[in-house]
Amino acid sequence: MHEAEAYPPEKPLNPSCNASSPASVGAWSVSHVMTVLDLVDTPVLGLDAAGRIILFNTAAERLLGYRACELRGAAIPAGLLEPAWSRRKSMPLETVPDGDMAPLPALGWQSGAESGECVLHGKDGQPHPVMLRVSRLELADGSMACVLAVQEQASSAGACLPLPACWADDSAAVPSAVPPGPSSGHDSMGLQRRVDVEDRLTKIASNIPGMIYQFWSDPHGNGHFSYVSDGVRTLFGVTPQQVKQDANLVWRRVFVEDQQRVREEGEAALRYQLPWISEFRVLLPDGRLIWVEGRATPELLDDQSVSWHGLISEITQRKRTEEALRESQERLDMAMRGANIGLWDWHVVLGRLDFNQQLVNMLGYDYHELHNNPAQWQALVHPDDLPTVRHNIRALLKREASQYQIQYRLIRRSGEILWILDKGQATEVDGNGNVCRIVGTVQDITTHKQAQKLLENSEAHFRMLFQNHGAVMILVDPASGVIVDANSSAERFYGYRRSELVGMPMSNINQMEAERIRGTMGVALQQAHNHFTFTHRLANGEMRTVDVHSSPVESGGRTLLFSIIHDITARRQAEEALSTLQRQLLAIIENFHGAMLLEDQNGDVVLVNHQYCEMFLPTRTPEELKSDSRLHVAAEAAQGFAEPVRLMQRLEELQRSREVVLGEEWKLADGRMLERDHVPIFIEGRLRSVLWVYRDISNRKRQEEELRQLATTDALTGIANRRSFMGKLEDEFVRYQRFSNPVAVLMMDIDHFKRVNDSWGHAMGDRVLSDFAAICQQVVRKVDVLGRLGGEEFAVLLPGCGMAGALALAERLREAVKAHVVGLGEVALQVSVSIGVSSFARGQQEASVALALADQALYEAKLAGRDRVRAFDGNGQPFPAAEN
Repeated sequence: MHEAEAYPPEKPLNPSCNASSPASVGAWSVSHVMTVLDLVDTPVLGLDAAGRIILFNTAAERLLGYRACELRGAAIPAGLLEPAWSRRKSMPLETVPDGDMAPLPALGWQSGAESGECVLHGKDGQPHPVMLRVSRLELADGSMACVLAVQEQASSAGACLPLPACWADDSAAVPSAVPPGPSSGHDSMGLQRRVDVEDRLTKIASNIPGMIYQFWSDPHGNGHFSYVSDGVRTLFGVTPQQVKQDANLVWRRVFVEDQQRVREEGEAALRYQLPWISEFRVLLPDGRLIWVEGRATPELLDDQSVSWHGLISEITQRKRTEEALRESQERLDMAMRGANIGLWDWHVVLGRLDFNQQLVNMLGYDYHELHNNPAQWQALVHPDDLPTVRHNIRALLKREASQYQIQYRLIRRSGEILWILDKGQATEVDGNGNVCRIVGTVQDITTHKQAQKLLENSEAHFRMLFQNHGAVMILVDPASGVIVDANSSAERFYGYRRSELVGMPMSNINQMEAERIRGTMGVALQQAHNHFTFTHRLANGEMRTVDVHSSPVESGGRTLLFSIIHDITARRQAEEALSTLQRQLLAIIENFHGAMLLEDQNGDVVLVNHQYCEMFLPTRTPEELKSDSRLHVAAEAAQGFAEPVRLMQRLEELQRSREVVLGEEWKLADGRMLERDHVPIFIEGRLRSVLWVYRDISNRKRQEEELRQLATTDALTGIANRRSFMGKLEDEFVRYQRFSNPVAVLMMDIDHFKRVNDSWGHAMGDRVLSDFAAICQQVVRKVDVLGRLGGEEFAVLLPGCGMAGALALAERLREAVKAHVVGLGEVALQVSVSIGVSSFARGQQEASVALALADQALYEAKLAGRDRVRAFDGNGQPFPAAEN
């Protein structure tokens, strides 16, 4: 299958497409135009010459409340237009100025406003101040009609939406669209119509956010865009002309992770002849990643080709808003779960009742048993409490109250009785003042009600429960602010005896000001709020942070506050430690010796330090980069690298792989070397952020190179030292064993070198050694390896050189050394060198064998009187050398 087959805007160009096909340029049928106008967010009405409605799009339905099916073919309903606009003159429609922005009064609609402003009344009577614009068009039968485009903000210029000239009613025939020819006047007229259609489509598209297109594909999967609006520049970064020449330009912009899904959705739409609706991401040339929504309608033609008509628009902001709402909902759900609070939401008109999972769990039912079932909820209410519940709901519906707060009983699935505190509020009201939606919260107060009931029914029973409960409990008189009673857990927690606690003012324990303590007691007494956080002082002076749940109860004929205390000191300390850790982390990041950038899961920059700006973007600040796209920031920073294109390609690879990659080295354009870490951060299996770290390792690289030079180079002569030379000898021996190319070895010793040191000092000796090494470097080839093995002993490795060539080179070296005069101050010396020659051979087991044979030949040269060259072949046999 072609890669673009499942994505309607993406097909290869087929030059052989028949221009007379309904998919040809400009051949937009009435149904095609209707499809496009139904996608437009601007309300549009179409009228024929008699004033009957022939078009009423989806946006118009949403604005005015009418349905297209009840208006099509009828006159404009009475009351839709204000009376001043509904008086029609006898001015012929044909006299309307031939322009796309003609105001409505030009059609004979009376109004004192020249700007085209008016008020439309919806089906519910609600007024809508709008800007009304009109376009003139010709129907297929030659009669005239007009299109009214509505801009809801009357104070701004309305968007005029001209329609293609092929518009007629649903039964109108498609206008002729035949290839142009030199001899047919009818063909010329068809060409002019296509030009007019293209022009009108372009005007429509200029007022529509997004990209309108028409796409045609043959049965073999080949196809092309027959029309595409200029919105393709913004959405895909290409021009309409480029897309018409190569449709795949659009497909290649689709984010690679979304391509398979988009393809499958397109295939399904074509297979089942359903509208194609898809949300996917687009990677723009500047590195920005945006979200778009595509909508299209496939039409299977008689020759099995397919015509697509649709609209693609950007939804990036909507997607970000949805993600923010989702995270906000998650936080709300977490908070409500922590507080054990249920939530219900009743859409009165729709009869839909929703619950959160906390409330469902509280009642012991499955979610589907309660969802959208108000009757089931009513059946859960205890029969004795049902009248109270109905009364409060009825008061909200009649708008006698805006909210209520009641306590009543619910019957759990297990048959247990659950006492709840239900707070309901009307949140939505329609234009007629009717309540449309009620939202409420439910809190389980069974424990408090049980305690209250025990107090009412049996003081002794309450005392037993109160004293033996494991939670810290106290009773406080809100009038005097003193403790009336405390249980054993309170004694252990506060460190006071019960006799000391009873009668103690709460201000002795609660560290809040006395006035504020009285205020919170009043709030708890009225049940406006029953959850507080305080700092309590223990008997030993220690301060503890506590959560207090306090509710009024009746005891001994008076109202007391029954409080349950939970010690949350450790939790608060942990929260403060976490906050401190976060601040410390930010300080570490800011003072980190390197550049750091943190992006979220959407690729937006959330944190960047000053070092990043100083290293890559010296004209920008960290605040300017926050919330920017990481790809956009990286594209700007990449200009400072030696290979910016390869850097951006690697960023895309890492974005797809999501692997931890440490220590990648990248070179800057100024020669500095950086080391980069890529660290994706996953929380509970979900990618939450990605950390990028850059460190300047230029100094380290220089030090490594210096250490390498020190480890492999002789300090005096600058040539390879013994260790380096022996390593290269071993490497060359391995290659010799594999390829059998000849390799020779020279061993050289400066004659009577000890006499030089003894007679003229070590400074002269060092000069002799350095001059000797310089002479050798001038004589040997670039591929040869010259090394100092120790003292006055030198060696040369000659890759690709046989014995004869090695002997010739040795003679040149000997003569060059003898001809050279070494000078230091007023001293001038001539020295000579003895040279031994050998080579690698098949019988040798180690590379050092050839070096040993060369050393033996060197010994023979010294015995022969020095200033000589002697040689042994690789098998240890004397090799003839020139007499000298």
